Amino acid sequence: MTTTEPQIFKYQADLSNLADCPPGSYKPAHFSSAYRFVFESIDDSRNFEPVAKLKPDRFDKKADGERCEALALSFYNAENAARAAYRYFLSGNKHQYKTLGTHLAEGFIAESDGVNSPPDRYGHFNHHPYTSADFAARFRIIESLL
Repeated sequence: MTTTEPQIFKYQADLSNLADCPPGSYKPAHFSSAYRFVFESIDDSRNFEPVAKLKPDRFDKKADGERCEALALSFYNAENAARAAYRYFLSGNKHQYKTLGTHLAEGFIAESDGVNSPPDRYGHFNHHPYTSADFAARFRIIESLL
């Protein structure tokens, strides 16, 4: 008989302080193709960090739900959806690339990586990773977005 270690969320200390985070509706899911904005090197430490860790001051006084979302990683389930979202973000703030990244990466998300929101109508979904998830090892940069 094998025992499985319980999965621990990467940002468990932060999530524990928030009500219903991650939400109960988030479930493990396999995405054979997932897309994320990244910086030029796949090994850049910012690539798989949530915005709440990159810009913590922006979320200190926000409601629990918004802080919870900011502790999730943003992904897209389709390449064209990711490109469209990137153009949209830059249309509102041409310097947004400094936070978002400058390239598009493609990889996969396994059920054992964490829990996900269902993709919205724009193909975006939030992902709360477990400590064991290693996205840099499975994602590759496919193009520059600038």
